[in-house]
Amino acid sequence: SGNNGDLEPNAELKYGEAQYNELYEQFTNLINDDRYKAYFNQGAELDKLQALLSEKLEALKTAIDGLYDESVIDELMQALGVLLSGNSSNMGLEARISAYIALLGAKDSITSSDYQMLLAKLNSAENITRTVFDQLLSVAQSYKRGQIIETDRNALFEAVLQGITAIKLNQLLDLAKARKEAIDALNTYKAAFDDYNERLENLRGYSLTKEGAELSGLIGKTNELINGMDGNDKALVAEITGVMNKTEQQKSQNQAIRKSLAGVVLANEIQAKNIHKEFESLLKEEKILDDKSNMNENLKRLRDEGIWADKSSNRRQEILQEEALQEASQKARDSEQRIKNENI
Repeated sequence: SGNNGDLEPNAELKYGEAQYNELYEQFTNLINDDRYKAYFNQGAELDKLQALLSEKLEALKTAIDGLYDESVIDELMQALGVLLSGNSSNMGLEARISAYIALLGAKDSITSSDYQMLLAKLNSAENITRTVFDQLLSVAQSYKRGQIIETDRNALFEAVLQGITAIKLNQLLDLAKARKEAIDALNTYKAAFDDYNERLENLRGYSLTKEGAELSGLIGKTNELINGMDGNDKALVAEITGVMNKTEQQKSQNQAIRKSLAGVVLANEIQAKNIHKEFESLLKEEKILDDKSNMNENLKRLRDEGIWADKSSNRRQEILQEEALQEASQKARDSEQRIKNENI
């Protein structure tokens, strides 16, 4: 506070309160902007980012109202300010909204897992610039287009997050694409290589970031051998390779069919055994009831009427109740006769 009359209205503000009000207004204006509000609230894809910022705003408000140490308030305000306004190493809220719009536009050009990965980064406090975000998106699109293999996609993601330069990234991406092209060519002319399996394993095995020279050399040798064949040889080898691949595919399908049939047979055997056990149980139950019916007129009547053919729990319960009533009636008659005999 000061003695200047113009500052008097702010004299009662607590430390950091004016800055908090500005940050809060910036936050609410953006999430309620007609252009962006559909991205927030009610399960929208940026709702975690909104919740994160709301939590940090609440923490700052609590510190200000509780008259926390000024250094604590400054630290909370700085962290919140970076997420709202951004800096050289992290996107602010509006920049993240812009990146999210770009992500939505590219949704069909990347895999669902990569989409969720990029969305999670926009929803977190993790430092990420728009340049890094765009680089990750570019790598993801190259993978979805089938230009690079999964191992290289992962290696490139890691390199980008570690702060690789744009020039180095382009070099690695070109090498990754060359690897994929060499693998595809090797698979197309598989019949021409006696060491196909070993060569394929090596092509896939070299590290993109740590063994770039070795990988580049192997790619060059593979391409040289393929390019050295004339057109007729290439056509013949490709045809033979196609037949080989179809044979292997058919063999794989036949194995799958055999496994499936074996599973059906096993399931039928198990089902047959279960049916047999159930049938034996029914026969045993039938014999027990038949034996009882020879001594119990009511049960005999139930059997003759076909009632106990119904094996539901309700019918069995009725039969048991019938037996219980018969036994109770007999006991009552025996007791009555005993009393009469005693009176005589």
